[in-house]
Amino acid sequence: MHAETLAYMLHQLPIEQKVTDLREPVVHGPGRVNSLSPMVSVPAGPAVIGMPRDSGRFGWDNEFGELHVDVPAFEIDRYMVTNAAFCEFIEAGGYRERKWWTEEDWAWKEAERIEHPACWSRREASGERGEWMLRTMFDEVPLPPDWPAYVSHAEASAYARWAGKALPTEAQWQRAAHGAPHAGSGNFDFRSWDPRPVTLIRTMSARSALKASTATAGSGLPLCSTDCRGSNRFRSIWVIRPTSSTASITC
Repeated sequence: MHAETLAYMLHQLPIEQKVTDLREPVVHGPGRVNSLSPMVSVPAGPAVIGMPRDSGRFGWDNEFGELHVDVPAFEIDRYMVTNAAFCEFIEAGGYRERKWWTEEDWAWKEAERIEHPACWSRREASGERGEWMLRTMFDEVPLPPDWPAYVSHAEASAYARWAGKALPTEAQWQRAAHGAPHAGSGNFDFRSWDPRPVTLIRTMSARSALKASTATAGSGLPLCSTDCRGSNRFRSIWVIRPTSSTASITC
């Protein structure tokens, strides 16, 4: 079984069914959390997606077939969308506003009665709404505002439209990550079970960045599409804004 899929399933299990010594303290970044991330400009240029079958390198079946894409210039958030930013979308009525959702995503949300991310909860206290709580892999903690939001592709797409941006395509992801040092300072490869503040994730290789995204595949199909919208398929979000009228953004 793919380790990532196993992690989805484990995360969704009730906390009381997990016996572990792996509970981690909640890590916060320095300073105040700004809900809006600054954006960085990515110049137009080529991106290479996939790899040739005769390369002799290991890969999953959907990673073979090398494709060269010319990517127009665009801007991308420097950091992943935080819980604080996504909370603004919720408080602004994002889950009640039909216009931010595709017809298919809205039907899914309504059928499942979804009003917030699956791992969020809010307890009532004396008739008043309490603070948001987040279910981590092995615990439930007050929602860390500077952690990356962990949502479905449908929710990520709705947020991006509300913010006036879009989700990046795989080609844009690769273009943004091209040249990034392949150093091991990001939170991947199971270094930590739970997220870390977005400002502490300084570098990420192109392959690891792609795994953490809600990007779309070179064919134009989302990596987390209709059949991946269930409770065990979530990603953190990066959002982009094209700077060229010829930019092709596929959500």
